[in-house]
Amino acid sequence: MITSKHTKLGQDLSSSEISDIVLGETAFSSCHKVYDAHLMAVKNVEVMSERRMTNAMIRGLFLEQSVADWFYYLLCEEIKDTDIVIEMLDPQDASRPQDYNPDLAKYGLGASVDRILVCSEDVTVVVAGFTFHLKKGKNILEIKTDYYHTGKCKPEWQIQVQHQMICTGTQCGIIVCKDQTGKLNIYQSNINEKMCKLIMKKAEDFWRRIDEEDPYPPIIKQEDQGLRSKTLDETILKKTNQDVVQLTEDYLVASVEERKWKKTKDKLKEDLSDVLDSLDLDVLTIPGQFQIKSHYSEVEKYTIEKKPTGVMREQHSFTVKEIKDE
Repeated sequence: MITSKHTKLGQDLSSSEISDIVLGETAFSSCHKVYDAHLMAVKNVEVMSERRMTNAMIRGLFLEQSVADWFYYLLCEEIKDTDIVIEMLDPQDASRPQDYNPDLAKYGLGASVDRILVCSEDVTVVVAGFTFHLKKGKNILEIKTDYYHTGKCKPEWQIQVQHQMICTGTQCGIIVCKDQTGKLNIYQSNINEKMCKLIMKKAEDFWRRIDEEDPYPPIIKQEDQGLRSKTLDETILKKTNQDVVQLTEDYLVASVEERKWKKTKDKLKEDLSDVLDSLDLDVLTIPGQFQIKSHYSEVEKYTIEKKPTGVMREQHSFTVKEIKDE
């Protein structure tokens, strides 16, 4: 688990921890490690760290300042011939939602925001080939260094920024990622009411578990021929934009009435594939209900006579399996 700069264990569920709570686990940690660390802090028990910081974590700490300054320089260059003023702030204290709304204190959230961009007016800017929008007033700036970047914004990054917007009362943010090629990648993140409600619901459940010493159940992983696979609690995605359970049930109905529902089935298939793709998964299992597989691979094209052409094409394998009775 990454240690936050300004938040406190046993008091604040931080941005670096919230993705583990919402998704179950990320590349660096899991809901179980976050739970254990906070429980020990609440009990005033000092424990040795389970592991040292990884090279990626250390690299990110040292490069944050330089990446932020580099991006800010490019941003200022883009607006230098306008009357727009953008100031970059480096917060030295944790931000908490109760600072602007006391009713939100019960969720126990706190964020160590990398940077805040304060704009004199709304502006749309192009930096490093990426177009993004900043609102008048405060905007979140989240800095990432990812040396295995695939050109996509990771779901956990978006969750972190949504958490930071809750903690700061802001409506807009951007994620700036320096990748393995030295290139900057910039991703927009606007406030998402459904995701914010999910974050607060998960945070409330987290502190209930701490109070009642009720640990999270084990995360069951699926091993399927080397495919990226994860078993997720159905409630994890239940309140997001795409309800995976409902999409899956509709897909199975459409399969029975394929002629009548051809267009509907194709659209549901596309929606489900997009969900798995956004999570970087090939297999998603909803315990006791469904297993969804969406896998892309390259195969060789053949002629009508079934002779190889030497030309490769992309093949999409997609299946939905009902596992209620298993």
